[in-house]
Amino acid sequence: MALRLPGRRPAPAMSMRPAPTGVDTVLSPCPLAWRRLPAGAGIIEPAMALKITDDCINCDVCEPACPNLAIFQGPEIYEIDPTRCTECVGHFDEPQCRVVCPVDCIPLDLLHVESREQLLDKYHRLTAVADLPAR
Repeated sequence: MALRLPGRRPAPAMSMRPAPTGVDTVLSPCPLAWRRLPAGAGIIEPAMALKITDDCINCDVCEPACPNLAIFQGPEIYEIDPTRCTECVGHFDEPQCRVVCPVDCIPLDLLHVESREQLLDKYHRLTAVADLPAR
């Protein structure tokens, strides 16, 4: 029996749906979170912005690693601006903040689901301003 909060619909049960063309298995119940991988890869990984949890020790290594300047010092711990986070899509093969984090406190942010294409579009918008010619 699922816990139901007042005014909220119950979460959909995770099911194995037919995979999109060229993909083997779908593991996420939310199609917006699917990241297309080539056939044979086995899964579709979720694509979304990242967040920093309360496990953050304020070690200061993630902020300079972010190429989009999405990480900033919040009132207690570092935070990630989801409007600037592209999971390093367009810059690197994997999120650099997660690579350098010594306590592994940067999971995917389920409240900001984006496809790889949306992350790449965001990257292009963020870098287009930097590419304008100087006057």
